[in-house]
Amino acid sequence: MFDGKANPIPLKGFTKLGFLQKEFPKATDRLSYFLKPTDELLKDEEYLKLNTRFTLTVAAFATRELAQYDPLSQLSASHMGEGTVMMRVLPNGPAVSITVKDKALYPVKGMAENPMAFITMKDYKVANDFLNGKVDAFTAITAGDIVMYGQIPLVDNLSLILDRIAHYVS
Repeated sequence: MFDGKANPIPLKGFTKLGFLQKEFPKATDRLSYFLKPTDELLKDEEYLKLNTRFTLTVAAFATRELAQYDPLSQLSASHMGEGTVMMRVLPNGPAVSITVKDKALYPVKGMAENPMAFITMKDYKVANDFLNGKVDAFTAITAGDIVMYGQIPLVDNLSLILDRIAHYVS
């Protein structure tokens, strides 16, 4: 539907079809503009920052759904242990925190008080490339662009769940 190849099927509220035909496509087009970047758009620093914020937030909140419904992510979540992982764009960029409790993930926007693990990304460009799968995590870690530390099971298994996002969102 977001790619313009299908239409939503209204099950009730036929009086609101005008919204689905006029306003809804405008909203989805605007969302697509920000969530499906092109290399040209990413050259604009403000666009890059906004897209990275959106992508980071979508990634954090997708982990909860994946840990509940995706079989491979369920397996990863079961090995995480309990604690909080904070993901942050440096030096003062956005942050998200994901708390694991009872094998469920609870993401929130913002910094955590006492995280047990950290994933920090050097800047918006590095974060955007990492979150969009344009850079290999091991290469970025080796280069010092991404730093992961703290409770290894939290970081390692969260990384596996983050990798699964691409299978559902493209």
